[in-house]
Amino acid sequence: LQAVENEWFYLKPISLIDVDTLYEKGYVLRAVELLRSKIESANFFAFKDPRVAKLLPFWNQVVNHLQLNVNYVMTLRHPLSVVKSLEKRDDFFPVRSYLLWLGHVLESLRGSTGKPRVLVDYDRLIQSPDIELSRLADAFQLKINSVELEEYKNNFLDAKLRHTVYSPEDLLLDAACPPIVYEVFTKLLGVASGEVSLDDPSLQREIAALIAEFDRLKTIFNLV
Repeated sequence: LQAVENEWFYLKPISLIDVDTLYEKGYVLRAVELLRSKIESANFFAFKDPRVAKLLPFWNQVVNHLQLNVNYVMTLRHPLSVVKSLEKRDDFFPVRSYLLWLGHVLESLRGSTGKPRVLVDYDRLIQSPDIELSRLADAFQLKINSVELEEYKNNFLDAKLRHTVYSPEDLLLDAACPPIVYEVFTKLLGVASGEVSLDDPSLQREIAALIAEFDRLKTIFNLV
């Protein structure tokens, strides 16, 4: 991100010109070499970093070069929880955090289109890890190790990290929340709950329209 004058907390999205710059500076080759070293002796390999959402145009180029079978797990967290967390940790203004949430979510949806993917709601995972992990396993044709599952539930998941549980309608009470954030969040909650598929044509059209609306704000985001 820094190589293209960006940061995780910038509203400015990554452009195709940025990806070309990373290629010219050797970052694509470095990523190919790194990823190849990680997967050479592994049947399965995964990595997690929120910045990947911004950098998916870059990482997609890397995995396409390696011809990897890639699956995406996208985590949906309540925007108000994100706002409160960033306010406490980084002293961010709420509207900035809402737009950061929006940018990360929409870019992850755009960058994962056409690939196997699952959307997992953070609150649902904390509340019902068995159900959510079963969804993941079914989607990616994986088997769950019962011993590891118990280890994950009892020693890894920490319910105390979920300080407050908000309802979607709570967003309507916050004047700082842009309407598009509420719209995106409620639509994706339906996906996370299994009511609708992320690849449903109707939902795809709605998401495409929301991404187009977001793209029209890029000039403003660059200025900010």
